[in-house]
Parts: sequence; C-alpha cells; structure tokens
Amino acid sequence: SLFTLYFLPSTISFPLFIIDHMKITIIGGGPAGLATAVGLKQAGHEVKVLEAGDYSKQRAGEHLGAAGHVLLQTMGIPKQILWENSIPCREIVGSWGKPELEHKSSIFNPYGDGFVLSRPSFDRAFADYCSSIGIKVKLNFRVRTLLKKEDTWEISNGTQVLKADFVVDASGRNSKFHKILGSEKTVKDALMGISKTLTPALHQEISYSYLLIESVAAGWWYSVQLPTGEMIATFLTDVSVFNQSGQKQNDYWQKQLNLAPHTQKRCNNFIPSQKTFTQSAKTHRLNNMTGKRWLAVGDAAVSYDPLSSAGILKGLRMGQQAALKIDASLKGNLTALTTYETFCKNAFEEYSTQKTAYYALENRYNDHLFWYTRNCQPNSIEVFSILPHHQLTVREEFSDEKRHYLSMALPTIDFSLLLQTLKLHPITHLALKEYLKKTGERQLDKAHFQALESLKIMGGIA
Repeated sequence: SLFTLYFLPSTISFPLFIIDHMKITIIGGGPAGLATAVGLKQAGHEVKVLEAGDYSKQRAGEHLGAAGHVLLQTMGIPKQILWENSIPCREIVGSWGKPELEHKSSIFNPYGDGFVLSRPSFDRAFADYCSSIGIKVKLNFRVRTLLKKEDTWEISNGTQVLKADFVVDASGRNSKFHKILGSEKTVKDALMGISKTLTPALHQEISYSYLLIESVAAGWWYSVQLPTGEMIATFLTDVSVFNQSGQKQNDYWQKQLNLAPHTQKRCNNFIPSQKTFTQSAKTHRLNNMTGKRWLAVGDAAVSYDPLSSAGILKGLRMGQQAALKIDASLKGNLTALTTYETFCKNAFEEYSTQKTAYYALENRYNDHLFWYTRNCQPNSIEVFSILPHHQLTVREEFSDEKRHYLSMALPTIDFSLLLQTLKLHPITHLALKEYLKKTGERQLDKAHFQALESLKIMGGIA
C-alpha cells in the first residue's frame, strides 16, 4: 500500500523497472539465442530474434552431449527437432598423448549416445519452431548499429530501425557489441580451425557416427561424419603457428593431414573439396555479461575450446538460465542478472581447469609453439621434478623464440645466463650457485626452480 511504501526504511533500493510484459530483441539465431527466446516467450514476453543469415551457410559439424536431449525436453522443445537433424554419436576416439587410438564408448554414459548435429538444418528447424509459437524470427538482418536511448534500444541493419526494451547479445564468438554494451573481452588464446568438407567416394547411408581427435606437433585434428554422409575434417592450431608456416590454407591443411595417420586413414575413401573455410575457435570471456537492459549469452558471453565438445550444450544451458533470470529481473528481482553472470563465470572456471588438464595429457610435442604455450605456464608451476644432484644437459637447438617466451613469463630470470651456466656446471645445485654469484642475487626463490622446470618442459634441457 502507499502507507507501507512511505514508511519503508530509506536504505532499501528499488529496481529501475518492473515490467511483466516486455519487448525483447535477441541478436543472433543460433542455439543459445533461440533457447533464450523460447524461455522468454514461455514467460509471456514479446520476443524478436534477428539472424544475420538464412541458415544456409556451411558450418562445421558439431557434437551435442548426451545430456542435450534431456535439456531440450525440459525446455519443451519437440524431440523431432533433434532426432530429425542428427545421428547418434556412439563413441569418441582419440590419439592424444600416445600414438595408439583410445576408444570411449557412449555405452558408459548414463544418458546414452551423444549426437552429431546436421548444421545448419538443426538451427533452421529450431528457428521454425520458434516462429510457430509466436516468436518473430527475422532472417538476413545483420545488425549494423546498436544505440541506447534512455530506456530503449535502437537496432538497425542500415535500412530498418527496430526498438526494444531489452537486448540479448547472442551473436556468437566474434560479437562486436560488447564494447557498446559496456564490457571488455578477455581472450585466452588465438585458436583457429581450418576445415574441409569431404564427400564419400561411394554414396553411403549412415546411421551413426563417432568423433576422432588426433594431436600432432602443430595442433590437433577433429573429424566427424555428418548425417549427410559427408565428412568434416578440421585442423585446430594457433593463428601465429599458421602464419609462421607461410602457406596457403589449402596447402597447410593437406600438410597437417599427412602428419596425422589416423585422420588420414579415415579420409582415404573421401574426396576433399577444393575450398577450405576458417573459423575462430578462441577461448574468451566477457568481464561483464549483463548490465542495464542487456545480457550476453552463448559464445558472445563465453566461448569454449572445441576440444570440450560442449559448445552447443553450453549455449542451450546458458539460454535457459538467461531466460529465467531476465524474466525474474523484469519482475523486480534485483540480483537475478548477477546470479546469471555468476553461473556463467563459475562454469567458465570449471571448464578452464578441465581444459588445462586435458591439454597437459599431450606432452609429446611440448617443444613446439602450439603446445608449450598451453602446457608451460612457468609462474604456475608448483611441483618440481629436478633435484639438486641431477645432472642436466643443455640442448643446443633451443630457440630464441622459446627463450623469449620464458623471459616474458618469468622476467626476473636471465635465461641466456642460466643456460650458459648450466653448460659449464651440469649439476643442478652447482649451476644455481654459480648463477646467483653472477647475478648478485642472495638466495634462491621459487622462480629459479620454475625456470628449470620450464626449460625441461620445452626441451631446453634434459
């Protein structure tokens, strides 16, 4: 009542808006954006999805974890959308950390088989369902400008201007809207994927598929056969590693395939296309994923390494949570959007830990740029294997590039001097004693031992 409101303590703050029905625009019509749209529509809001394309652009085949069908069911998404645009993924096969293949069957997963999605037909079917329940999906609407005017957003593709009360950025890994929304992006790596579509030499109907992952010195391969029978084979590497090769994408893809025996064997009965297509596969996170009348979801908020095989599942989960929290915030819950951001950041930290651990399982190529930048983080080393009495051998081929990387990571260490000292005094404790003498330092600290372990990891000493 008005009487009660008047006598409330002055320290209580109120939400800037409490609206039961709101016009919400979602920029991006991928799984994360569409999942958000469905949840918001179910909550009674007016929802519009702006998709830059028309779901005809070629996409790399993507894996949806076995829990995906349960999640879609809880969201009320018809099961036909998944069943008719995917085939079961029976196992994940990998040559990672050793030359032999290791098989991980879905028979041990309580949810059963995973799914190899037929993209973009899955997205198109999902969008058609959204349209059928009253969500306005506008295709070929590429957002050029996004402006905030008081409590309204103006969204334009250059010829048409739309207005919204609340904006959701679901425009993907390469979203450019975070600065407009008032957030910064922390990028963890520069991973890129170079893909080719391969056509079977003989037409074949397939009823299931599997993922094959294979590591090589310059990165790793991901291949999967799609419901159409075509194969997608993608080589993942760093932008800097590719640039250093000086090769064209097509030549580089073929060269790396020749170095991957398992992937090459799988592709033997397929005819590769003449064209490659390249996609960013970097890991990043927005520092702020929500703000006044906006929220970021899916890869626009956080993007995962394809090694996780969790991109689609992550997008669906974030979309479900985003819809719940946006609706709650519009109804007066002051902490709803903050709770969403905490959910996303906690999931990202868990993913980051798992990613680091999985890359560390591949230690055959740690003297190569792609791998030592992932597996050698000098200032994070806490376990030391080199003992004072160990005799160390300096490898002459240790490059200036690797030395520079270590010098940037541990700036208090003179790596040129340390290597020179190790050559003259191969016993660890004698080398360190001489190093301290030459630098004028009084005592050893953790950085000295981290330097030695880093040199060992990267092949500088043995």
